[in-house]
Amino acid sequence: MLKSKWIQIPVKILLILLFITIYFYFQHPVIYRYTGFNASIPIGEEQLIIDEISIHNIDNDKSHFYQMNGKIPWQYRLLEKMNPPARWRSNFYRVIAFYSRPSLTKDYGTMQVYGTYIFPRPISDTDNECLSDRYDISIFPTGGSSGNGWTRDFFKNALAVSSRSKFPFKAMDKPFLLTVNDKVNEKSTQLLITPQWQKERILRRESGKNPAFAVEKYIGGIYQNKPQSAADYTGLSSKNITMEGDLKWLDVFEDYYGVYQVEAEVSESMDKGVKSSLPPEKITLYMHKDNDGKYKVIYCQMNSDKTKS
Repeated sequence: MLKSKWIQIPVKILLILLFITIYFYFQHPVIYRYTGFNASIPIGEEQLIIDEISIHNIDNDKSHFYQMNGKIPWQYRLLEKMNPPARWRSNFYRVIAFYSRPSLTKDYGTMQVYGTYIFPRPISDTDNECLSDRYDISIFPTGGSSGNGWTRDFFKNALAVSSRSKFPFKAMDKPFLLTVNDKVNEKSTQLLITPQWQKERILRRESGKNPAFAVEKYIGGIYQNKPQSAADYTGLSSKNITMEGDLKWLDVFEDYYGVYQVEAEVSESMDKGVKSSLPPEKITLYMHKDNDGKYKVIYCQMNSDKTKS
């Protein structure tokens, strides 16, 4: 009987925590995404790419990062007093954010238009400030004025851009008009959009939408020896390939002694042995034997052979 009680207590606690978790999950805002198109719009010699449109029901007038109704919640104030180690801090923030009730809207949502603005040259800080002189985006029907924003990543000639406006939920299932006003050429481009929304829950604040994030994760995964992390950001399909190459021995390569240099050439094979019209890829690999006697790639360089058709 005593054993049964000791088993029932943790089970009841787990059930209570499960119900609490389910309750807070459904308190989180909803986002509707439409990613079924890529619109390329010239702005003078520059280019605006529209990648995604989304609508969410977060009340931006009341909810901000770590704020509710203009005040910092007691959970965050307590966490600051506790001052946990930096490596744990982000996990604590995620838990607090999950078990919170952000302010939500009812009649109007916030429509976000995400894209990339590409310049034909490397840009300076003044180019960032002049985006409002180059273009603006408007939505019909709209429930208020729009706001524009941008972020700069490691691309020398591009910015991640976004435009925000209020949008009535009752009009979500109807086509809407997106207008890009080109202020350089003094003309407008209108897109009639019939979206196919994908519904999700927002469990944490989202970052901007642009290819820089995937590129950083992919390259970072390779150079930090995390191939699975890099694989999460690839969309390559499997291919039939043929390989051949030359081998060379190097006594010293960087900080390694005794290294094989492999000059490999990779070609794609089509059905029935027909070769692809794409030029072969030339890959230089440097291989070194580890303490277990297994050869590992310590450096890789890829370069397409442009001289062959």
